[in-house]
Amino acid sequence: MKRHIVTLALILSFCLLITGCVSQSQSTSSLGPSSPDTQSDGSHSASVVHEDESVQLIRSMMSLDYSSMTISDFNETIQAKCADADTDIFQVISDVYDHFTVYDDAGEFVGTVFTDRELEAFMETTLAYSAQEIFGEPVHLFNISYMTTPDLTAKQLYQMKEQMSFDEWNAFFEEHIAEINTFPAFFYSIEVEIADPDTLLVSERDSRINDARASIVSYFIELDKETAAAETLWDTLALELEAISAKYSDSHISVECSVHELEELEQDFG
Repeated sequence: MKRHIVTLALILSFCLLITGCVSQSQSTSSLGPSSPDTQSDGSHSASVVHEDESVQLIRSMMSLDYSSMTISDFNETIQAKCADADTDIFQVISDVYDHFTVYDDAGEFVGTVFTDRELEAFMETTLAYSAQEIFGEPVHLFNISYMTTPDLTAKQLYQMKEQMSFDEWNAFFEEHIAEINTFPAFFYSIEVEIADPDTLLVSERDSRINDARASIVSYFIELDKETAAAETLWDTLALELEAISAKYSDSHISVECSVHELEELEQDFG
């Protein structure tokens, strides 16, 4: 793991219990400029979210035909947009996450709740991948939690969470907290090396990384509980990630998947 990745990777990665892998179909969607006033889809607040300049700048990037652009062209274009707005891509990303951060009445952090799934997908795939390339450390950090209940497997619970809104999942989690067991939380990294960013398209890069992510998530949540709780889990995952790396790498793009961190003990909220 290279020394500079932690700061930006933590900004771009998901929170431990509420994250999952964004589907490939979301990753290359294009959204044109929209009204700056967007109704929040979370039940925690009925207020209208007034999108600030950083969000509008991201939307201008989304309006590009980026899926057919080369990586070099896209990265140069978004940096130029930021320069014109007297900022840089890292500050814009940080500002957007701050914009959608939710706090409770006591001022405690609740989570990041995007009002637009396409905006969220763009932030967490295409823009995140390009930002790390611009940063000079194309290593991406992700995580996935393995949770079960007496009636639901890890895969079923994960799929349920993915279909729920932020508030629906929080309500379900609080209601069933005594029943939910969480096994080792899995943090993994994907390091990408692109042979020629002047010819490889953004869509080709995104689909390769997203497919690798989806394969890792699928493998992890389909493990049986005995394997997920075993002391050999790190080695089991490392072997699978090595195979996934080989599957999604070729002469155009190298995708190196590695186990980054693993909580080794089963936890019981009951």
